[in-house]
Amino acid sequence: MAEKEDRTEQASQKRLDDAREKGDVARSQDFTSASVVIGVAGLLLKIAPVMGADLYNNLVISLSPPVGTHALLNPQDLFRNVFNDLRTDISVFLIAGTVALLMAVGGTIVIGGWTFSPQKFFDIGRLSWMQGIMKPFSKQGATLLLGDIMKTMVLGTAMSLMLWDQREEWFALLTEPSHAAIPHGLKALGGDFMIFALLLLIPGGVDGILQRRMFATKMKMSKEEIKDEYKESEGNPIVKS
Repeated sequence: MAEKEDRTEQASQKRLDDAREKGDVARSQDFTSASVVIGVAGLLLKIAPVMGADLYNNLVISLSPPVGTHALLNPQDLFRNVFNDLRTDISVFLIAGTVALLMAVGGTIVIGGWTFSPQKFFDIGRLSWMQGIMKPFSKQGATLLLGDIMKTMVLGTAMSLMLWDQREEWFALLTEPSHAAIPHGLKALGGDFMIFALLLLIPGGVDGILQRRMFATKMKMSKEEIKDEYKESEGNPIVKS
């Protein structure tokens, strides 16, 4: 306890570099998750008109009686129609997955910088099922659970109020032609999704700041550790040269 209280000095660059080599950097799951949701929501807003038009065209072709009857009689045409129906969905999922991956990496870099540690990558101990079971019952796990419950309640209430205020707009889609209602509905869904993502960014940003401060506190050194590190570096001929 006394040793921790003596650590009042900022971490040296060597200590930070050593920690980075081990994969020990600031991380914020909330900020990374918010970044992923923002990226996917932006993608949905961008491709909503095109995706809606393709979805409508596929529905018209698939549900047309002549096409449906011919497809049932010819298996090759049936598989071709199924593939055409799924092509748009598969493309969207692949693009969304790529955007989510890039945003996850970007969100992680924003908080802790770029790092790749084989030690963390091949750490089998992190996959321990016993640690996973006991984690929610620890003090840190209980705190995280309580915070997640509060965030869910606040975000759920905010989104419920917003959707209730938009109920007339959503009900109006029932009176629109299908070729206009589908793109319109997807665009409205993308807009609401983006609002949710921006709301999610608030606790994510706060958590990111807290995680960086907590990491800086954890990396602090005592004056004795700074002296020992200086003596070690001065006594190393490679460093001196």
